[in-house]
Amino acid sequence: MDKAITSGLSVPVMLAIAYASVIAGSLAIASSAQPDAIPFQVGEHNHPIINGEKLTITQICSPLTYAVYDDDFHYLRNYLREGGVDSNLLSQMDALIANAKDSCLSSKRPENAVIIAELMRLLARNWAQQGHPSQANNLYRDAHEILVRYNSSVLDRMIVLEDWANLKLVMGEPQSAQVIAKSLTDEARKEYQNSTSNTDIYLNILIDALNFEISILKRTGDTNEASSAEHELEELIKLRRD
Repeated sequence: MDKAITSGLSVPVMLAIAYASVIAGSLAIASSAQPDAIPFQVGEHNHPIINGEKLTITQICSPLTYAVYDDDFHYLRNYLREGGVDSNLLSQMDALIANAKDSCLSSKRPENAVIIAELMRLLARNWAQQGHPSQANNLYRDAHEILVRYNSSVLDRMIVLEDWANLKLVMGEPQSAQVIAKSLTDEARKEYQNSTSNTDIYLNILIDALNFEISILKRTGDTNEASSAEHELEELIKLRRD
């Protein structure tokens, strides 16, 4: 962007522009990690659940069965995917998710962790786009913690960690970005090493994670670490060819 244009922008606005640029090419979440495959309960609310700048619901799951309301989840997810949600509405959604963390997450419904984490990830993206990286950072951190606590797959965790690492770059925290990228590779490596079936799938996930780590290392100027990771990547690609 032209310096003459950016010179008059506030720091939050410049952060939002930078984050939008970094995140623009991110891949959609893998189909096997999508919450669409999870059984839902039909919602009890009439749409639209967003009326102007007001969120008209206070919960997204049944207080009796813990089942997520299908239509409400998909409505919110699609709305957040569009981006550009204003801060007032994002704050209301934050409150909704905070309530969902207490009311929807249960040992009876461990699959809900994927749903809640996905909404948190999309909320984080919108907060970052609005120039509020600290809110986004907290949401990414909490989403990952939820996925780990409920033993969600590495595919579910991957897109959260990739988004989080990209945000850390925009926030000017390259070391934190590296730590997050390396943790993703470590998690993928562990799942690959422990796999007793579908080994090829876990190998491909590890290769994707390592590719992402290499990109972060190169973007942060750590050429030595990047070279070491590239050597491991070459060995893994040989295994895939075999």
